[in-house]
Amino acid sequence: MRRILVSLLVVSLLMSLFLGFVSISFAQKKYNEAPMLAELVKAGKLPPVEQRLPKNPMVMPLYFQKQIGRYGGTLKLIQVLWRADLSFVMTERFVTADPMLSDNFIPEILESFDVSSDSRIFTFKIREGLKWSDGVAVTTEDVLFTWEDVLLNKQITPVFPPDLTVSGEVPALEIVDKYTFKIKFPKSYGTFIERLSMWHSAGDYSTLFLLPKHYLKQFHIKYTPQSELEKVLKEEGYGKDEWWKLFNRKVAGTRPWDNEPDIGAPGLYPWIAEKKLTPTMYSYVRNPYYYKVDPQGNQLPYIDRVYHDLLKETKLVLPKVIAGEVDYERGFLKFSDIPVLKQYAKNRGYRIMITTRDLGTWVQFFFNLTYDKDPVLAKIIHDERFRKAMSLAIDRKAISSSIFFGYAEPYQASLFPDSRYMVPGALEAYAKYDVRTANKLLDEMGLKRGPDGFRLRPDGKKLSIPLEYFEVNSYQAPVTEMVVKYWRNIGVEVVPKMITGSLWTQRNEANETVMTSWHQCSSTDPEFTGNAGGWFTIGAPTFYGNAVAPLWSRWFRTEGKEGKEPPKEIKEIVGWGEILRYSPNPKERVEAGKKLVQSQAEKVWRIGVCSAPFVAIINDKLRNVPEKGPDVHSCFVLFAAEQIFFSK
Repeated sequence: MRRILVSLLVVSLLMSLFLGFVSISFAQKKYNEAPMLAELVKAGKLPPVEQRLPKNPMVMPLYFQKQIGRYGGTLKLIQVLWRADLSFVMTERFVTADPMLSDNFIPEILESFDVSSDSRIFTFKIREGLKWSDGVAVTTEDVLFTWEDVLLNKQITPVFPPDLTVSGEVPALEIVDKYTFKIKFPKSYGTFIERLSMWHSAGDYSTLFLLPKHYLKQFHIKYTPQSELEKVLKEEGYGKDEWWKLFNRKVAGTRPWDNEPDIGAPGLYPWIAEKKLTPTMYSYVRNPYYYKVDPQGNQLPYIDRVYHDLLKETKLVLPKVIAGEVDYERGFLKFSDIPVLKQYAKNRGYRIMITTRDLGTWVQFFFNLTYDKDPVLAKIIHDERFRKAMSLAIDRKAISSSIFFGYAEPYQASLFPDSRYMVPGALEAYAKYDVRTANKLLDEMGLKRGPDGFRLRPDGKKLSIPLEYFEVNSYQAPVTEMVVKYWRNIGVEVVPKMITGSLWTQRNEANETVMTSWHQCSSTDPEFTGNAGGWFTIGAPTFYGNAVAPLWSRWFRTEGKEGKEPPKEIKEIVGWGEILRYSPNPKERVEAGKKLVQSQAEKVWRIGVCSAPFVAIINDKLRNVPEKGPDVHSCFVLFAAEQIFFSK
């Protein structure tokens, strides 16, 4: 029955798309293109637009104002640390959700897809005539190359991507024809389509098994003689036998979130890396072979170029904005910046919007539950009474008022309130400001106060906890500063230290961190489902799993060969996460998801502070973007950037 329903859904989707193409193909007779491309066609440097598009282009839904756009302009973006916003702009998926964040999945790169009744076999058909940005056809040859010569090559890929496995078991690839292929999993993978539809940077899972063979084979030992590779290796600074390092660098350079893009590398994105403008800024130019059109047959994107500047510090963001050098910024402006932003808004031509995003909280704190360098301290942070006390000691309303101007809700770390996986009381769990109960819990643990008012450990030493983190948003430092003071009020000394991301990663992987902070991703239903509860599954091989318990995570990744075996409770949690990810039964997945949410509410594995409102600025001339907040998800501005345009 499920297979019949899925088949009917696919047919209906394809029919709706087909009807859209008919109206374009026969009513208009031809497609339209950007003037800059029309000039190249006229000069004989590009084939006509009809030859550059696939046989059935994707008709792009228009969002927000839903206006047919005009061609031209340059979108200026900035970011700190890594090119996160660019990844939103560029990410192309096999399937996408329409409307956004829904469960209605439609083909994007694909022309069609089908799922077996047991969610084991996934049949994908690439759009016939789809081309890489350099005009070379995209076929299953690219899929086969990616699978056999990249994913199954132990030098290039020592560990097969976990997102393409079911409980660690690798699927099989079957090439059906030039455009059709099947991924056959040994067991059900109920959320594989959701996984492929994830719209943020880490969700560009389609590129896991679709890389440009014609470009990358020149860096692969199977296709290029060692003697030829050695020349390139020397130029790129690699050893003569390190061809796989060069290859992986080239693969990274084809992906938009890479800080040093590979100029000239082909892709399927709306804009392709063009040149380096400054040491930190790259220019990306429209892809002449981009496969999407608007409802009137205009090839997308509307905007000609994207400039992306990668800043080293968050303090540089505000000066860039008020200087008029940014068209959209959504992550590194603070509420305290609003008075200054208002002063320059009219002259610089931007508007200010208070909006939301996929984050459950801007700042969450969590302990390394496999920390073992200090057994006494390890035992303390393992005690759930300690985590509950630390959570109860935080005055979230005061933080919201002081740092978020009252826009933030005092929530515990969890999912969005309207999530299908939400359980009663999860957002409020141990989130009430209750110093009396916090002190009572610490007293019960035997953590007595010393002469200076700070708590003493069972061995008589002062209880002092190092908090190491690196800056991933502009709220970590000010929120941490306030929270540390609340913890001192209950006699717990927490010593925060901001370090570099590379140092943090090094120390976390070495199991040397005791406590850290981060914002909370995967808080909306599609992300939570697609990420298989990665935010909650403490031992899972995810970033968050590593941060909370690196040794448990390593144990799961290596099937018990390395790391530390987790207790039964943690294994059970990971089991729920696997049901959420893999079960073909939606009801079972919901039940498992609720158990994960309930576990977080009861055990406080992570200490959340409040919801994640934030300040965004948008160029007044940008269209097909949100007009107001706070109920608009800000990432949507970039989610479908190909349909954004500048008004006259």
